[in-house]
Amino acid sequence: MSDVQAVRKPTIVVVDDEAAIRNAMTRFFERRGWRCIQAADGGEAEAVLFTEGTRTEVDVVLCDVRLPIKTGLELFQRATAERPDLAGRWVLSSGDTEGVDVTCPVLAKPFPLAEVASMADAILSRNLAA
Repeated sequence: MSDVQAVRKPTIVVVDDEAAIRNAMTRFFERRGWRCIQAADGGEAEAVLFTEGTRTEVDVVLCDVRLPIKTGLELFQRATAERPDLAGRWVLSSGDTEGVDVTCPVLAKPFPLAEVASMADAILSRNLAA
């Protein structure tokens, strides 16, 4: 038996209905050593985040506010109610942040990659220290 244990990569779920944004975020975070899971709408995100058997250990959720099936706000509210551990790992993004009143960080699109990286790193560090 080996003394070396496999180190789990941090995992980010990128939820956005724009494939170009999902793919860009995936490339960016994978280059930084993260594991990325993509969801194109609220239904796919629910399957990843809330469905028993497919629910995944997640370090950060980067979620667009405006999505088909379930909005990012609805997903965040569900996380707050059902998975409080996950609610503290959430970052919402939107082209229109007016009226978005939540207890998690909100990025205005288009956002600099350095800003999303900084937020993700801060969330990861905070949760690893907990």
